[in-house]
Amino acid sequence: MKKLLLFIIAITSIYSSCDKPIEPIDNTSSKAKIYINEFMAVNSKTIKDEANQYDDWLELYNAADTLVNLTGYFLSDKLTVTNKWKFPTITISPKGFLLVWCDGDTLQGPLHANFKITSIGEPLVIFTPEGKILDSLSFGIQYADTSFGRFPDGTNNWKYMPTPTPGTANR
Repeated sequence: MKKLLLFIIAITSIYSSCDKPIEPIDNTSSKAKIYINEFMAVNSKTIKDEANQYDDWLELYNAADTLVNLTGYFLSDKLTVTNKWKFPTITISPKGFLLVWCDGDTLQGPLHANFKITSIGEPLVIFTPEGKILDSLSFGIQYADTSFGRFPDGTNNWKYMPTPTPGTANR
């Protein structure tokens, strides 16, 4: 009888654990390895968005070996405005890229930020849901159809790139 009771308890605990929700992806800033990897502040002929417009853009890179969920994260062009543009519910694949249009026109789609990138220089910042800086940079003058990016991807080495690579590895 005692063995039967232990068996029933064991089976019950196994079945009850099967219907528990899947744990969310751990996005704490100590785990997430998301970088502003490349951006273009003066896009006059490089790449068009889905509205057929040449808009400012930036590329994020996930340097981690795991999927990263950006829900609750923010993008800003101000170090003091931690909640300027909230990412939609979206993930970045391991070693993957995400292109965000910085055109100030959020009606064009979920990946259109509510600010433009200035060509004379400013900060660009990713904030965690807790309002902490995950990644940032401050840059100077930018040139038409030349991006500024990390090379290799995710490193601290920045360079002007006459051949931009939005959504792919920098070269």
